[in-house]
Amino acid sequence: MTMLVLSSLATATGRVTAVAAKRIGVDWGIQIAGSGLAKPASQWKNGAFVLHFDAVLTAKPDIISPEEGGIVRVAFSQVGSNVDVSIRPATGNRALLTRNVAGWLVSFSHAKAPSAKTAISTEK
Repeated sequence: MTMLVLSSLATATGRVTAVAAKRIGVDWGIQIAGSGLAKPASQWKNGAFVLHFDAVLTAKPDIISPEEGGIVRVAFSQVGSNVDVSIRPATGNRALLTRNVAGWLVSFSHAKAPSAKTAISTEK
Protein backbone atom coordinates (compact mmCIF):
# COMPACT_ATOMS: atom_id res chain seq x y z
CA MET A 1 0.00 0.00 0.00
CA THR A 2 2.78 2.46 0.90
CA MET A 3 4.59 1.83 -2.39
CA LEU A 4 1.40 2.56 -4.36
CA VAL A 5 0.87 5.89 -2.57
CA LEU A 6 4.50 6.92 -3.05
CA SER A 7 4.43 6.08 -6.77
CA SER A 8 1.24 8.10 -7.31
CA LEU A 9 2.83 11.11 -5.55
CA ALA A 10 5.91 10.81 -7.74
CA THR A 11 3.79 11.44 -10.87
CA ALA A 12 2.25 14.69 -9.56
CA THR A 13 3.43 17.71 -11.56
CA GLY A 14 3.22 20.52 -9.02
CA ARG A 15 3.59 21.44 -5.37
CA VAL A 16 1.08 23.20 -3.14
CA THR A 17 3.06 24.98 -0.43
CA ALA A 18 0.32 27.05 1.28
CA VAL A 19 -3.41 27.81 1.30
CA ALA A 20 -4.56 31.02 2.97
CA ALA A 21 -7.26 33.69 3.02
CA LYS A 22 -6.13 36.87 1.25
CA ARG A 23 -7.61 40.35 1.14
CA ILE A 24 -8.41 41.55 -2.40
CA GLY A 25 -9.36 45.22 -2.13
CA VAL A 26 -12.52 45.17 0.00
CA ASP A 27 -13.16 41.47 -0.63
CA TRP A 28 -11.40 38.26 0.34
CA GLY A 29 -10.18 35.29 -1.67
CA ILE A 30 -8.30 32.07 -1.14
CA GLN A 31 -4.70 31.94 -2.33
CA ILE A 32 -3.31 28.53 -3.28
CA ALA A 33 0.47 29.01 -3.42
CA GLY A 34 2.96 26.67 -4.97
CA SER A 35 5.07 25.83 -7.98
CA GLY A 36 4.33 24.06 -11.24
CA LEU A 37 0.59 24.21 -10.62
CA ALA A 38 -1.43 23.54 -13.76
CA LYS A 39 -5.04 24.75 -13.91
CA PRO A 40 -6.97 22.49 -11.54
CA ALA A 41 -10.12 20.56 -12.29
CA SER A 42 -13.01 22.13 -10.37
CA GLN A 43 -16.59 21.38 -9.38
CA TRP A 44 -19.32 22.48 -7.01
CA LYS A 45 -20.07 19.77 -4.46
CA ASN A 46 -22.56 20.12 -1.58
CA GLY A 47 -22.25 23.92 -1.51
CA ALA A 48 -18.45 23.98 -1.71
CA PHE A 49 -16.20 24.87 -4.63
CA VAL A 50 -13.68 22.01 -4.89
CA LEU A 51 -10.37 22.23 -6.75
CA HIS A 52 -8.30 19.17 -7.67
CA PHE A 53 -4.62 19.99 -8.29
CA ASP A 54 -2.28 17.40 -9.82
CA ALA A 55 0.27 18.14 -7.11
CA VAL A 56 1.97 17.17 -3.88
CA LEU A 57 0.99 18.99 -0.68
CA THR A 58 4.10 20.19 1.15
CA ALA A 59 2.11 22.17 3.75
CA LYS A 60 0.33 20.48 6.65
CA PRO A 61 -3.27 19.50 5.69
CA ASP A 62 -5.66 21.80 7.51
CA ILE A 63 -9.14 23.26 7.86
CA ILE A 64 -9.28 27.01 8.24
CA SER A 65 -12.30 29.17 9.04
CA PRO A 66 -11.45 32.71 7.98
CA GLU A 67 -15.04 33.97 8.49
CA GLU A 68 -13.98 37.00 6.45
CA GLY A 69 -15.41 38.23 3.18
CA GLY A 70 -18.08 35.56 3.00
CA ILE A 71 -15.72 32.59 3.17
CA VAL A 72 -16.88 30.17 5.84
CA ARG A 73 -14.40 27.30 5.63
CA VAL A 74 -11.46 26.03 3.59
CA ALA A 75 -10.12 22.48 3.81
CA PHE A 76 -7.12 21.12 1.96
CA SER A 77 -5.32 17.77 1.92
CA GLN A 78 -3.52 15.21 -0.22
CA VAL A 79 -5.92 12.76 -1.86
CA GLY A 80 -3.97 10.18 -3.87
CA SER A 81 -1.94 12.09 -6.46
CA ASN A 82 -4.11 15.22 -6.06
CA VAL A 83 -4.25 18.08 -3.62
CA ASP A 84 -7.92 18.85 -3.00
CA VAL A 85 -8.94 22.32 -1.83
CA SER A 86 -12.57 22.71 -0.75
CA ILE A 87 -13.86 26.27 -0.27
CA ARG A 88 -17.28 26.91 1.24
CA PRO A 89 -18.54 30.47 0.64
CA ALA A 90 -21.37 31.90 2.76
CA THR A 91 -23.00 33.35 -0.35
CA GLY A 92 -22.22 33.63 -4.01
CA ASN A 93 -22.07 30.81 -6.46
CA ARG A 94 -19.83 32.25 -9.14
CA ALA A 95 -16.23 31.30 -8.47
CA LEU A 96 -13.45 33.11 -10.27
CA LEU A 97 -10.17 31.21 -10.57
CA THR A 98 -7.19 33.39 -11.49
CA ARG A 99 -3.55 32.48 -12.02
CA ASN A 100 -1.12 34.82 -10.25
CA VAL A 101 2.56 34.95 -9.34
CA ALA A 102 2.06 32.84 -6.20
CA GLY A 103 -0.14 30.16 -7.82
CA TRP A 104 -3.95 30.39 -8.06
CA LEU A 105 -6.45 32.76 -6.45
CA VAL A 106 -10.14 31.91 -5.94
CA SER A 107 -12.70 34.66 -5.38
CA PHE A 108 -16.49 34.66 -5.42
CA SER A 109 -19.10 36.90 -6.98
CA HIS A 110 -21.78 37.84 -4.50
CA ALA A 111 -24.09 39.27 -7.17
CA LYS A 112 -27.37 37.44 -7.46
CA ALA A 113 -28.01 35.62 -10.72
CA PRO A 114 -30.87 37.18 -12.72
CA SER A 115 -34.21 35.45 -12.32
CA ALA A 116 -35.80 33.71 -15.28
CA LYS A 117 -38.19 36.68 -15.65
CA THR A 118 -35.37 39.23 -16.00
CA ALA A 119 -32.76 37.17 -17.85
CA ILE A 120 -31.84 38.51 -21.27
CA SER A 121 -31.21 35.95 -23.98
CA THR A 122 -28.74 36.53 -26.80
CA GLU A 123 -29.85 33.48 -28.77
CA LYS A 124 -31.48 34.07 -32.14
